[in-house]
Amino acid sequence: SQCSLQAADRREPRSAGRRSLQAESRHQAPRVLRISNAMASTAAPGSAGAAPAGEQEHPEGVAICGPSLSKGAFYPEDGCCPVCFNDLTDTNALQFACGHVQCAACTLQLFAQSELDSCPQCSATCSRERAKAMFLAADQAAEGMVHSLFDGQSAAAVVSALPDLTGAAAKYLSNDGGPALERADSNDHPVATAVGGATAAVMPDLLDAPPDVNFSGDTGLADALSMLDSPDAATRMNAVFHVRKALSVEESPPLQEVVESGRLPLLVSMAQGSGPVRLQFEALWAITNVASGSSEFTNAAVEAGAIEAAVAAAGSSEFNEVREQAMWCIGNIAGDCARLRDACLSQGAAEAMARGMSSESASIAMTRNGVWAASNLVRGKPKPSLSSIAPLLPCLARCLLSDDAEVLADASWGFSYISDGPNDGIEAVIECGVVHRMVGLLESGLPSLTVPVIRTLGNISSGDESQTQEVIDAGGLDAMVPLLDSPKRAIVKETCWTVSNIAAGSPSQVDSVISSGFMQAVISKIAEGSFDGDSTREAMWVVSNATAGGSPSAAQSMVGMGAAMALCRGLEMSDPRIQQVALEGLSNLAQSGALTPEDLTETGAIDAVAELQSSPNSSVAAAASAFCEQFATSDD
Repeated sequence: SQCSLQAADRREPRSAGRRSLQAESRHQAPRVLRISNAMASTAAPGSAGAAPAGEQEHPEGVAICGPSLSKGAFYPEDGCCPVCFNDLTDTNALQFACGHVQCAACTLQLFAQSELDSCPQCSATCSRERAKAMFLAADQAAEGMVHSLFDGQSAAAVVSALPDLTGAAAKYLSNDGGPALERADSNDHPVATAVGGATAAVMPDLLDAPPDVNFSGDTGLADALSMLDSPDAATRMNAVFHVRKALSVEESPPLQEVVESGRLPLLVSMAQGSGPVRLQFEALWAITNVASGSSEFTNAAVEAGAIEAAVAAAGSSEFNEVREQAMWCIGNIAGDCARLRDACLSQGAAEAMARGMSSESASIAMTRNGVWAASNLVRGKPKPSLSSIAPLLPCLARCLLSDDAEVLADASWGFSYISDGPNDGIEAVIECGVVHRMVGLLESGLPSLTVPVIRTLGNISSGDESQTQEVIDAGGLDAMVPLLDSPKRAIVKETCWTVSNIAAGSPSQVDSVISSGFMQAVISKIAEGSFDGDSTREAMWVVSNATAGGSPSAAQSMVGMGAAMALCRGLEMSDPRIQQVALEGLSNLAQSGALTPEDLTETGAIDAVAELQSSPNSSVAAAASAFCEQFATSDD
């Protein structure tokens, strides 16, 4: 039966003031197909017959950049780069052949990481011609950012030097493609140094050109599948290479045909590493893509023994590329459902990945895939036991020291899943010593990173008072004040939710919310009408919770900041629950003596509450009547 893995729901409140927040879907799909990245040989931009990079038309008819760039179905609705969330403009937006768009700076970063062979959003392949054109256009739009990425060389110099390079840049913009693997000599050239990094043991057979494929036509895949157990080693290599290539197409890969052939167990046996390393790598890649399909295909891979093979390779292979592919496979399987996630964990996936990711030679590509797979192993409901994922916590903590935004974001998502539950999960995150680091990451300015960080801090803040205090002591409140000005509504909403849970704490914690300047800022934003509806709702909880748990002097300070007027805005909202929250806040201020009957009249609070006595919501109407009976004067 099909099982699904849902985004982690936020837990129920452990007190009247502390609340769960419905989690939004993570931006990255839990399973990823690895696309074949072989690229056709075409002329470089600027050579004879090529249009200028800034206005080039790809053979598919999709503009790269400039005013002619399409703003159709694939253009981000919010006008922001889907990678870094910065605003897109006519001068910095670049378009892949598939139609997806991202900013020039992120495109250059992809090139520097040797990943400009496919769209980062849908994995549609990108020709070498378009890759070169996008690189040149990105450099122009990013005002020469290539100088910092490629050791001060200009974009033109990088392109002109391609035939002499042996590193990843040359592979993607000059060579004929092949598996996304690092080269052994990638540190021999200043350009390659920027895109290379540490390498593990070299696999000569992986550095060679892909084997000649002798299977073609309508029966090519069937022939290749039938020859997977050929006694001839070269034939077996060609066969598994052809099967992997067939499974690596974006549109309708032949998953059904491969599964129905009954050859998956044979691919799994190859993935266990008893033969050549290239054979193991290709077989793991094929299995990874089968596992990226629907639950039916993921289960078929598991039944064939994919988990055992991937776990063994992830933890014991001496080659970065094999470990990376094995982790990718584990991530796809664990991302299918909680049952398969637990199956991976029960067979030692956490321990194997911890060993693989701890290698000093781990490449950035392997680290990215590893931390993404790790985040899939710790997510979902019912939650995995802490003991089963314990080996991954030091790895996630180490990844938070990276300077790679993708690694940081996935590590932060991992901690958000672990902390989204009972207090022992929160305590486990705190014991990793990452709270100060996560508070520091709030200053990154990257929404893709800020969202999982603020969600983790919010989960910690919804724990007990000592756990909440960890966020305060790390400077969390001071770091969150500027987030109220974020153009991203999700960030503002989650920031207010986080501080609302801090405001539900002890009187000293309420004092911290006030002394940090957060309370004044949020009250002013409410009064100005700066927040959208969701953020205003969360902001109301900040104010109301503080009135419930704060000292009389805190209540007096809040009245001086305009808390009464802010709560009156809540009375005007159509949400009955927020109307009740606002009523509770006004009642708390009045009972503390900080809000006098005259204040209630002058602010219009009494009149607004009186109108709610006729609310169609019986709870709101009853609360409004009780408020008027207690605080309204005879004049009112």
